[in-house]
Amino acid sequence: MLPYIMLKYRQNSIVTTPITKSQLRLAIERIMEQSASEYYPGMPPRLQKKFSELGDRVSLKIEKLLLTKKNHIVDIAHILHEWLKLIPQASPYYLEQEAKIRADEMVRLQN
Repeated sequence: MLPYIMLKYRQNSIVTTPITKSQLRLAIERIMEQSASEYYPGMPPRLQKKFSELGDRVSLKIEKLLLTKKNHIVDIAHILHEWLKLIPQASPYYLEQEAKIRADEMVRLQN
């Protein structure tokens, strides 16, 4: 399901337009899914929702960083690590390592 943005109000209805995602953002989200794929199904529904909403914001931040054409690998790794911390009962060392691996993959997208 695509996220929607409200454009105008008409008498009793709301006209909406889907938000399109760039190819870069879709690639970033695919990489992020690799990190969370084994933990996501076991999360409670409320945490799943929070995790996916925060994941959308994180992917947008990372996309903006990658578009600046500077090397932001440390910033990307930090953002990913903070997002992955939502995963319950995961080793902090594993999460840090996973964030670094995914950040490397994302920086490769920039080139």
